[in-house]
Amino acid sequence: MGWVSSLWSLRYLDLSGISIGKHIDWFHPISMLPSLLTLNLVSSGIKNIPSVKLINFTSLNSLDLSFNYINSTIPVWLSNLTGLMHLYLNHNYFHGEIPYLLCNLSSLVHLDISQNMVSGPIPQSIGLLLRLEDLYLHFNQLSGNIPISMGQLSKLKSLHLSSNSFETLMPDLLCNLSSLVHLDLIENRFSGQIPACFGQLLMLEDLYLEGNELSGNIPMSLGQLSKLKNLDLSNNPLVGGVLSETYFSKLQNLNYLALSGNPLVLNFSSLWIPPFQLQTFDASFCNNGPHFPNWLQTQTHLQRLYLSNSSIIDTIPEWFENIMSHILVLDLSNNQISGKLPRFHFNNTDNVWGDGDGILSLNSNKFEGSLATFPSNVRILDLSDNLLSGHLPQTDGTMNLILEVVKLSKNRFTGSIPVHLCKVPSIYVLDLSQNKFSGRLPGCLGNLIGLGAMDVSNNTLTGVVPSSLGSLTQLVSLHFHNNKFEGNLPLSLQNLTRLITLDTGNNFLTGSIPSWIGESLLNLRILNLQSNKFTGKFHYSFVSSVLFNI
Repeated sequence: MGWVSSLWSLRYLDLSGISIGKHIDWFHPISMLPSLLTLNLVSSGIKNIPSVKLINFTSLNSLDLSFNYINSTIPVWLSNLTGLMHLYLNHNYFHGEIPYLLCNLSSLVHLDISQNMVSGPIPQSIGLLLRLEDLYLHFNQLSGNIPISMGQLSKLKSLHLSSNSFETLMPDLLCNLSSLVHLDLIENRFSGQIPACFGQLLMLEDLYLEGNELSGNIPMSLGQLSKLKNLDLSNNPLVGGVLSETYFSKLQNLNYLALSGNPLVLNFSSLWIPPFQLQTFDASFCNNGPHFPNWLQTQTHLQRLYLSNSSIIDTIPEWFENIMSHILVLDLSNNQISGKLPRFHFNNTDNVWGDGDGILSLNSNKFEGSLATFPSNVRILDLSDNLLSGHLPQTDGTMNLILEVVKLSKNRFTGSIPVHLCKVPSIYVLDLSQNKFSGRLPGCLGNLIGLGAMDVSNNTLTGVVPSSLGSLTQLVSLHFHNNKFEGNLPLSLQNLTRLITLDTGNNFLTGSIPSWIGESLLNLRILNLQSNKFTGKFHYSFVSSVLFNI
């Protein structure tokens, strides 16, 4: 890259995505460019950065070294770039403390050191960066107190300190940051009460305090933050008795509200019409009961609703299907909701799906009646531990079944296992245990080549174990326990070399105990063959590390 050093008038250089690697000397040629204003080296495969004292590209106002493999301390020569306004060091392996000299960069507007291994305290000199608007330090190993001088950053709009090791009282000094729009302190060990003066941060749109050790009451002053869009107070030991609608009367812009994991009682009037339209509401492990929250019928834009372990003792209200048109996640598990299942057809037309979407969890309730149809656009379906009965529905091939996890255990389903499930190749967990299924296990289940776990135990299935199951080479867990299977275990099961658990106990299986169990299933850790009609000797030497029951 020596040719670069001759471009004395170059002002903008973008080498992002070009693999520079560790064998090319990129630094010295570029550092000789006196007119360079912008240097972009995103995702360039850089693994080291030299430690020097003198550089020539002091005119830089934007430097981006993000998404590389740089494994060093933050170089002190950066403090010589006194005109720098934008500095991106994120997604590297920088370690050690943040150099206090970095705070000499008095022109800095944007500083991103997130997703590194930086440790120690934030330097007290951070208060010198009076033009700073965005500070991203999340996903590091920072600790200690928040420096008092940070309260001087009156232009700061975004402060991201999540996933560090701060272990201190929630600092009141943050209340001085009157321009703050985004505040993210998730997953630290901040303690004490949420400062009431947070209600003075009238520009605030995002307040994320999840996963700390905050206690006491939720201050009423948070209800003054009329621009607030996202509020996450989940997984703290917050108390404060009853939350009423008066907390939320001015939060007309709120679209994300997470209160889960706090011992809170949510007591909203059945006639309450909130001023907001939520897209996400998470109040799991709060007391929302005993009745289904009536105010939810006004939330017609809901995409994600989490109400597990919410002390609800009720039926699904008739209006519930009216708020389902945009739903992507519904978790009502671990309540005492009774009655019949409503029809669920999840939305997948808004192009807003994330990795955690397409989830329907209604397990551990008292739903009864039949399952009319498998819901479309659902990846994870958990209806286990209810009172559901009847035959499983057949699929007509026109529905958009993208099922990956199917949990129907601990119900009262009858009839045969539908062969149409064999036409959903995305399934990797299938749990039909503890029901009243009968008939033969469909051989076409061998088509589900991505299946990692199958449990059909505690039913009344009959016939032989299909040899086609030997095609399920991704299986790690296979349970046939307590059925009426007969005949030999098929030789093809020796292909299941990833198996960790094999449970065939309490059936009518016959023949010799297969030697291939010890010869081929080398990852096996749990083996149950008890209460069958096997003959011959078991070769204990094959499975010296297996917990077995014969």
